[in-house]
Amino acid sequence: MAKFTYNQNAIACVYKGKWLDSLLELRYILSIEETHYWLRDDLSIYYNLDTVPEGIKGGLKTYTPDFLVRNMRTGKATLVELKPAGYDDRWELLRRRKIAEDFIQFMGFDWEYEVVFSHQIVLNRQAQLKFDNFLSKWRIGLSPSFLHKSEWQSLGYIDFVMYGGSPAVIL
Repeated sequence: MAKFTYNQNAIACVYKGKWLDSLLELRYILSIEETHYWLRDDLSIYYNLDTVPEGIKGGLKTYTPDFLVRNMRTGKATLVELKPAGYDDRWELLRRRKIAEDFIQFMGFDWEYEVVFSHQIVLNRQAQLKFDNFLSKWRIGLSPSFLHKSEWQSLGYIDFVMYGGSPAVIL
């Protein structure tokens, strides 16, 4: 089987002060933002720690999932990897799942791991309007950062998404 290749360059954007690598990521956030808190930054998982030769760089590798989300109502946390519908590298997905699940278990987090494919993302009417508005502005050359001004997130918010507990106050 040939290695999966992306057919087009991703369109990056800024949403709520966070850099997103693609429209797929924007669609995903728009689909969950009413029900989930989400983190995008600082999600790198280091692995191959036992095979690192002398010097740090050797065999040390990182895997960075796309998002960590936590359901506002249930508190359930999920480490999310997004892929286009046609993505078919089953072995790579299995490798990433193992890395993520080993990390979650080692850290004792209450997280789960999930791969979400583009065809599974459904936008409600309001989210679809936001997405369409972004695309129309992008097509005429406006900066994507107009969508929302940067919002400050409290440490309590980050703690809630990372570790659970009581819902955070978002200023």
